[in-house]
Amino acid sequence: MDPNVDFRGMHRECIDAEKVFDYVIVGGTGSEEVEIMNLDGASKADICTKLNDGGTVRNVETVIDFDTLEMDACSAMVVGTDNVEMDDEEEIELQIVQITKEKDIPILVTFDVYDKDGNEAYKDVTGTGTISADKICEEPVMMCCPGDAGTELSCRIVPSSFHLILAKCVVVGDALKLNFLYTFTICQEVQCSAMVKLEIMARPCRPRPVIRPTRRCRPTPMPNPCRRIFPVPHDDDDSDM
Repeated sequence: MDPNVDFRGMHRECIDAEKVFDYVIVGGTGSEEVEIMNLDGASKADICTKLNDGGTVRNVETVIDFDTLEMDACSAMVVGTDNVEMDDEEEIELQIVQITKEKDIPILVTFDVYDKDGNEAYKDVTGTGTISADKICEEPVMMCCPGDAGTELSCRIVPSSFHLILAKCVVVGDALKLNFLYTFTICQEVQCSAMVKLEIMARPCRPRPVIRPTRRCRPTPMPNPCRRIFPVPHDDDDSDM
């Protein structure tokens, strides 16, 4: 216990708190050819004209669209247990947790288009796409998540990584499509927690003093004069008075 803590005014309190039993960040990998839609900055026909003539797509930035990502897009569940030997040769029982993607992952894409001669044709083109949930390969992870403690597993998708392999245009029936072939790692936080009761030493928090915005009028500062060049000295400034 920190000897510098001031315990004056503190009392023993019993509170409900969420205890985290285990917490990991893991990634599901995969690859998919994604149709890029809702283009802005250049039309699909113009982009495909450049690509079919030997042009390229460069400076690709791909992120998950968290504004439209559904909250239950990923889930985790215990599918078994296994014993793990620690460094000191002690064995502990851990739970085998399987992570799954329940919903597709929306993405936002920004890129530039260059012609066959390497000249920039279209800059900061934006579009949208979707990573299919069934294209994401997930591996089980070992976690401390004892069921007899009333634990619950939660899963939350976090910023992930995308790598563009190929951009191409295809014709499906009468429709022209712009497709990006990606490899990706979709990352997620997985946490096992449970509500517990804790006895603590505490005192009520007090509000800090209010800081008001400054509205005082300040004088206009004088511009820095250039005295080395103006005013120009007169010839008789050095003469005796």
